[in-house]
Amino acid sequence: MSPAPHAPAPGTVDAAIGRVLAAEAAARAAVEAASREAATEVDAARRDARVILERTERRVRIARERHEAAVAERVAALEALAEAQSVRHVVTDAEAALAARAAAAIAAELAGGA
Repeated sequence: MSPAPHAPAPGTVDAAIGRVLAAEAAARAAVEAASREAATEVDAARRDARVILERTERRVRIARERHEAAVAERVAALEALAEAQSVRHVVTDAEAALAARAAAAIAAELAGGA
């Protein structure tokens, strides 16, 4: 019996199957290699992100400490100013007499007096 006119030559099917299997194996190996490479890149990106986070936290901490120190310094200055301004003046007898005469003069003027 002779092969059908459209039938592949003997061994051609086996060769084609072999090529398909080899291509599948190569594709699988390429996917695995790409997966390993991606995992390595993700790990590197995570390390970089941690470094950036640590640097940012350090900078924020320094900025906060400087701000808190500046605020504390300003509050201390304001408290000192408030303390200096809260000194009470003791009225002397002469000042009291002057105020009394001024009040009497105003009262007399309001009452229609000289």
